[in-house]
Amino acid sequence: MRKGEIRRLQGTAVYLDARGDGVPPTVLRSVRFTGSLHERIILLTVRSEEVPRLRGSERLEVIEHAPGLIRVIARYGFMERPHLPGIIRQLQRHGLEIDTEETIYVLGRETLVIRDGRGMPRWRKRLFRFLSRNALRPTLH
Repeated sequence: MRKGEIRRLQGTAVYLDARGDGVPPTVLRSVRFTGSLHERIILLTVRSEEVPRLRGSERLEVIEHAPGLIRVIARYGFMERPHLPGIIRQLQRHGLEIDTEETIYVLGRETLVIRDGRGMPRWRKRLFRFLSRNALRPTLH
């Protein structure tokens, strides 16, 4: 990004990222398949805290890693339900003007592959894969 070798598209791309550190694989795949990135990239992580509710002032952490690359950590209490449009509106209070008509949202999906070898017994790996495959997807909430 810093060298300017990647073509930049107008608008904002919000990449939902469960881990909250590093660059999500979906960003790298986007560059590999399209050869471009949006002019503003928001890496959004939503975390559930061990308190029932959080005040609005505690909700968002915004870190600008580079021009156009922003990490956002949104925190919610375990009794609260995250609301993506509400998070985007709160970002505007942090000085980020976001045109929702020019914004795309990207959510990756991990697929587990079982490999033979050392570690867990095969039946445990299969059980974990089954549970992972049948868990609710974040987009279904």
